[in-house]
Amino acid sequence: MSDIQNLVNRAEELTQAGEHEDAFLLLEAAASSGDPKAQYLSALMLDSGIGTIQDIERARELYFSSAELGYSAAQACVGGFYAMGSGVEVDYEKAAYWFEKAAKQGDPTALNDLGNMYRWGLYFEKDEERAVALYEMAAQLGGDAGKLNFGNHLLRSDDPKQVSQGILLLEQAAENGLAKAQTTLALHLVEGDLVEKDYERSFQLFQAAADAGDLDGIIGLGMNYSRGYGCQQDLAKAHECFKLAAERGSAQAQFNLAWSYHHGSGIQKNYEAALKWYSAAAEQGNPGAIRGIGELFELGAGGVQRDLTRAAELYEQAARMGDVVAEYNLGVFYEHGEGVRADRRLAANYLERAAAKGHDSAQLNLGLLYQSGFNGVPDYRKAIYWLQMSAESGNRKAHGAIGQMYLGGQGVERNIEKAIQHLELSAAMGEVYSQYNLALLLRGMDNGPVDEQKSAYWLTQAAEQNFGAAQVDLAINYLKGSGVETDYAEAYKWAMLSATSDDERGDKIRAYCEETLQEEDLADGRSRAEAFLLSRGDPRAL
Repeated sequence: MSDIQNLVNRAEELTQAGEHEDAFLLLEAAASSGDPKAQYLSALMLDSGIGTIQDIERARELYFSSAELGYSAAQACVGGFYAMGSGVEVDYEKAAYWFEKAAKQGDPTALNDLGNMYRWGLYFEKDEERAVALYEMAAQLGGDAGKLNFGNHLLRSDDPKQVSQGILLLEQAAENGLAKAQTTLALHLVEGDLVEKDYERSFQLFQAAADAGDLDGIIGLGMNYSRGYGCQQDLAKAHECFKLAAERGSAQAQFNLAWSYHHGSGIQKNYEAALKWYSAAAEQGNPGAIRGIGELFELGAGGVQRDLTRAAELYEQAARMGDVVAEYNLGVFYEHGEGVRADRRLAANYLERAAAKGHDSAQLNLGLLYQSGFNGVPDYRKAIYWLQMSAESGNRKAHGAIGQMYLGGQGVERNIEKAIQHLELSAAMGEVYSQYNLALLLRGMDNGPVDEQKSAYWLTQAAEQNFGAAQVDLAINYLKGSGVETDYAEAYKWAMLSATSDDERGDKIRAYCEETLQEEDLADGRSRAEAFLLSRGDPRAL
């Protein structure tokens, strides 16, 4: 073994021991003698500033020198410089030249990068089959990037064995610290599409990638914090993650940050900041950000005047790019003639595009649109289809609408039992109209089963949401003792609250109570009404 090789070997030992400065001195001596490996290792240390003062220009000189002397890892680096335009002009022909030289020596990084050039048609004609073969070769030689790309290819297979092999390759690359493999695997663990859901493991992988400075890792970590996946939900930490990635130029993070400012998620609402970050993301073509600006124009917030026409234009632009929320927003605009001329057919078109992508509110609105029909002609079959799709996604209004269709026999055979079933699901999720309609049904209306206690329960649920009609009926229940014990003070409480609602019976029931009840009950009722309003921070409280 030569003296130069001894220097290089000793330098590697010192590097492993963390004695980087001493290692660099030995490598520098070996590099000056023309050793290609020493030049490459010296370049790495100069590039990163480990063991010496960072000197990127000197590092590049050594990379090129080592590559010319035939060192494959340096050749792969030089190919990368030309492919990325790092310190040189982008030149795919030269990139291919260096990648091929390194690949012939079995360098896994070069094999993977050469595969990328075939995949994307850079210098070479696009050739997916050739790209996959190169990824596989890189993976077999232990290249983590090759494992990632070949693993992703296998995940698209219909063969469960190939999918399992793909997951194994991602696991290996992630274990070796490849951030892109960590984030890819973490996403699958969140979605549970190809592997069993494991939020805790996904959090760990996103954290590892984020610690390495990977933007997707930082964003993924923020999403897990926002949802409480594998961690305690922490909207403030989610906001911090999005801000960090946004400031580094990630359009997705800029959108997420804008959204958090827009909706006050983990931070106080700030429409001006929302507009700033939506605009930054929109300049990079993020469709959600374009739609977000439209929502600010719809609100008249963030320093822009309310302009529904401009909002509609932005929704249309985002909808053309496939943004599902923009499709829904535009459908609602066409349905109600906001910012555009009302057109129920166009409304249905946009709503159906969003509904087909699983947007439950679009499915609800589309179902209701078909229920009311076009030119007075309803289509109950389509109505019930979309309402059921929305209900399966947990939309409480959809359950209520289906309940009403079963009650009226619209598109389905009239079925009181199924009507009650859907209305109860909707009411239990807090839908006030379903709570009130269920209360009426349980009074025997529309031939429903009579259950005064359950009826009073649902009236109470609706009344506590300040639903005027429910408050009037509940006041009557307490006067009569229907489903509840007679309680004149409680009756007057609800009569007082209903008097400020839009139910015209409210003033009448209040006046009746004041004419017929004892002052003691009236005073108690006033006190209860005041306490109710105070407990909810209602501005009507004195």
